[in-house]
Amino acid sequence: MTGDLQTAEVILCCGRGLQNKSNFHLALQVADCIQAQITGTRAAVDLGWIPANREIGLSGARVAPQLYIGCGVSGTNFHIIGMKQAKKIIAINTDPLAPIFQIADIGIEADVGKVLLALMNTFSEKNPLHHPSVDELLTFFVDYHATNFEKIRGSLSGR
Repeated sequence: MTGDLQTAEVILCCGRGLQNKSNFHLALQVADCIQAQITGTRAAVDLGWIPANREIGLSGARVAPQLYIGCGVSGTNFHIIGMKQAKKIIAINTDPLAPIFQIADIGIEADVGKVLLALMNTFSEKNPLHHPSVDELLTFFVDYHATNFEKIRGSLSGR
C-alpha cells in the first residue's frame, strides 16, 4: 500500500462494514484494478486491515480526491472530517441509517462484497492497460443500481 493520498484521483476506503478479511482482500484487488489508493477508517486500522498511515479522518489523513468510494464505511463525524472535500462520494453499506449516506452523491444499500466483485469483473474484462476514468466509475455505480435493483440514494447532480 503505497502512493500519495493527497494527489490521489480515486480513493477506495475500507470500513468495518467489509465484515471480514476476505472482503478486504477483494477491496485490495479492486483498488489495483481501478488504480485507486486504498485507505481505511479507524475501525479498519484497529482490525489490522489498513496501516495507520492510510487512515482517513480526524486522527488520520484529510483527502480531496475526484472520487471517494466508501466500502462498509458508516461515516462517523471523525471520518467525514477527512474525506468531505472529495468531489464525488460513493457509499456502499448494508445499513440504511449509515450517516455517510447523508453526504454521498450516490449511496448503494447493498452487500459490499457483491458490489466490489461486480466492479472488478466489469473493469478486469477490459484491456488491462486501460484504467477506468472517474466518469466510467461513476457510470458503473449508476448502471449497477439500474441492473441489480439495489437501493440508491442521491444523484450525480450533487449533494
